[in-house]
This record gives sequence, C-alpha cells and structure tokens, in this order.
Amino acid sequence: MNKLVLIITALLLAADVCGQQNLVPNSSFEDVSGCPLQSYITDAPPWEGTGGGTSPDLFNECFPPLIVTTDTLLVNGVPENKAGTQPAHSGDGYAGIYVGNDTVLSFPDNVREYLQVQLLQPLRSRIRYEVSFYVSLADKFWYGLGTLGAYFSEERVERNDYFVFDVEPSIESPPDIVYTDKENWVEVRDTFVSRTGGGEQWLLIGNFRTDTESQLTFVDSGAGINYYKSYYYIDDVSVVALDSVPSGISPPAPQRGVLEVWPNPARDVLRFKVRGSAWQQGSLGVRVVDAVGREILRQGSPPGKEGSGEVDISPLPKGIYFLELTDGEGKRAMRRFVKQ
Repeated sequence: MNKLVLIITALLLAADVCGQQNLVPNSSFEDVSGCPLQSYITDAPPWEGTGGGTSPDLFNECFPPLIVTTDTLLVNGVPENKAGTQPAHSGDGYAGIYVGNDTVLSFPDNVREYLQVQLLQPLRSRIRYEVSFYVSLADKFWYGLGTLGAYFSEERVERNDYFVFDVEPSIESPPDIVYTDKENWVEVRDTFVSRTGGGEQWLLIGNFRTDTESQLTFVDSGAGINYYKSYYYIDDVSVVALDSVPSGISPPAPQRGVLEVWPNPARDVLRFKVRGSAWQQGSLGVRVVDAVGREILRQGSPPGKEGSGEVDISPLPKGIYFLELTDGEGKRAMRRFVKQ
C-alpha cells in the first residue's frame, strides 16, 4: 500500500471516528435516473416514498419546461415548477412533499407524504446524532406548518394508505416555530440519541402529527383554489454522529408527544408541557442534567396548570443540557435544549 493510499485511509477513519460523515446517500437529490416531464422521488435513487399511493416529487434543473397555460407549469423543473419558483439550496435539485391540510376545506384530513432512504450504515448504540435538512414553503400553497421532523426505523417502511404515520418522531421542530418562508430556505436541525443496541438504518422525513396537532398557519392564498394544503420543498439532508453519550443520559421514552420544551434555545426560563394520558401528570419530577450526565438542578411537581411548567435556567452557563421528567410510575422522558 503506497503512502497516498495510507493517508487517504487515515483521513477516512478519522472522519468516521469524529462523526463527520453524512450518512444520507444522495443527500441533495442531485443524482437522477432521468429527466422526464413529471418526476417522482424514485428518480433520485435510493430515495423513495412509503407506498400507499403517495408519490413525493423530485425537482431538477434538467427537467424540460412545459407551459400548459399562461400560469400553469405541469413540470418539476428548477427554479420554476408546478408548485412555485425556488432555486435549489445547493446543486440542481430538491424534493417536495405534502405535510398538512386545512381541516375545513380539505378532504380527507391528515393526508401525508414521506421521504424515505436507507442510510449508508446503521446507527450505532446510544450515540448522539445531529439531523438537519432545509425546507421552503412552496409558493402556491396556503399554509405553513410547525411540526416537521424525522423518524429512524430498523426496517423499511411500507404502508397501504396515504394518511399520517402515527409514530413519535426522532427529532421535530420546536413548538414555537412555524415555517412560513416562501422565498428562502430555512434549516430544521436537532439532535437525538439512538436507542440501546442501535440498528436504525431507514430515515423518514415529514410531518408525524395529525392536522389538528400540526400548528397549521395561514400564510396567503397562493395560487387560489385547490391549494389549501401545506407543501414543502426539501433539500440537503444530513445525519451526522456527534459523539458517544455518557452513561448518565438515556434516550427519550418512546411515548408519543410526551414532552415539549420551548423556547429552544432559551435564555432565562425554559417552559415545558407533557402530553399523553399514559403519564401521571400531577406527580412529575423535574431535573436538568448537563452533557456529561451530571444533575444540575431538581424540582418537584411543577406549579400551575397540570402537565406543564417552567424551570429557571438563568443561573446556568451557556451550553447544551437535557430536561428530564419522571412521573409517579417511573416513566421518564428527556428533551435536549440549549442555554444561551
């Protein structure tokens, strides 16, 4: 083995140890199998949908324009396409999915599309990963949404319907953020801890909440009738291992919608809310631990409205912390937050 090969091998190993490798193949949807007028996510392998009649879109500069009427483009081009006008965040292409519906005008409710891809390697046990992707609300659609997220699965997800996938997402945008920007790309970013044993190797991106849970926000009437939904362009998806997680930190309990924290980042007061009837909301223990698992502060059942409360974090130094809640039966949930 010559010196150049040894250097390249060492660099690749170092990158893997430091967790800098993006585990998402074709992460910016640049590699396409062809340039038809109507293109779907399967034209950017190995990306796919989840079945059930859904057909996430693929947009690319190579797709030829086809003007059907003065105002209608039935094409998947970049920057102009059937959903609006948007240059790619990087490169020449991006994806597009439906993520929400007006609960009055739209029927049926809770129609969803999800992007799905197999990672370059399975997630390792109890490792903190950073997940990020960029979104832009398509011009023609009425509603912005605030519950975009990602979910990791051991197995490929194959569904027989096109409704909301009722699972607890691995990461999700904070409850106080709604993505309403139609001109710019906005990053969705968070970290999570892989489960004990690891093995998750399929990534899904979309909205895992029902329409009534989804913080749908009217932006404008877009192109008019038949666009009373929420549809986003997606680009530059990344999953990167940060480091191993100390033994004092456990993954969040897999209870749907159990813990929300906001604002995040926070400066003085961190607010939280527990959802889910499986939790004894009147007997919550609350504590904050730092990134190495040391307990920083603890308090008993929060005052005020049952299942919600706040923690004074103003004395804490800037950094990354975890809010942990425990109910009377010992069930535990944890959520990462940043102290500014």
